[in-house]
Amino acid sequence: MSSSISPTAALTITGTFVVGDGRGAQLVVCSCAPFDAVVKIFDALYYSFEGKEIRHVPHNTAKVVDVEAAALEHLCNMHQTGLTAPE
Repeated sequence: MSSSISPTAALTITGTFVVGDGRGAQLVVCSCAPFDAVVKIFDALYYSFEGKEIRHVPHNTAKVVDVEAAALEHLCNMHQTGLTAPE
C-alpha cells in the first residue's frame, strides 16, 4: 500500500499515556518537532495471547495488530483522518 505520509520521523517519547502488558496497543506521549502527539504503538507482544470470547484459547495477536493498523492506513489513504480518526 502506498501512503502520502513520510515513512520516517524522529520521535522522542516524553511520557506515557496508557501502557502495560496485556493491554494491546501502547499509547505514549511523543515530541515530534514542531509538535507533541499521542502515539499508538502496535506491538503484538503487548497484546493478550488469550482470546476474549473463549478464555484460555490462544489467538493470533499479530493479526489483531495488522487489522487495526490496516484500518488506520486505509482511513489515511482516503483522507478521513485528523478529526475523528488519528492521522
